Amino acid sequence: VVLVSAGPPVLGAEVRVVNPTTCEELPPNRVGELWAVGTAICPRYWGNRAQTNETFGGIIAGDSSGRRYLRSGDLGFVYGDQVYITSRLKDLIVVRSRNYFAADIEPDVETAHPLIRKGNSIVFATTEIDTQTSGESQDEPGGVDGQRVVAVVE
Repeated sequence: VVLVSAGPPVLGAEVRVVNPTTCEELPPNRVGELWAVGTAICPRYWGNRAQTNETFGGIIAGDSSGRRYLRSGDLGFVYGDQVYITSRLKDLIVVRSRNYFAADIEPDVETAHPLIRKGNSIVFATTEIDTQTSGESQDEPGGVDGQRVVAVVE
């Protein structure tokens, strides 16, 4: 596997790898959400305070510096001084507390049946399950409030 770096952080910027759920900084060479701070980082969205707080208000757990980080929504890691992006946080699928990437599931879907054309599938997660038509109940592991994997194929 060949990994291609996005390069080092721009001058005046600092990139941290953070667990997006706990907001704790991760040890080196671990994949997490990329957070950035510095003079080269925009401080807010124009006229959108709610989105500004969510995106530009990241505080690393245990950090008392008062710095607020841009939560990029990108998953990746830092190796040496190079930043590597692996996927988008929104592309991460969590089922029964296990993390999956859509790109890892799609090849399995494409080999599940001979009529499925390779390269013509998409996998994503949803939390909206109609229990009336799906036959699932809230008592099942994961329940209707857990994520479900949806595959659309051609």
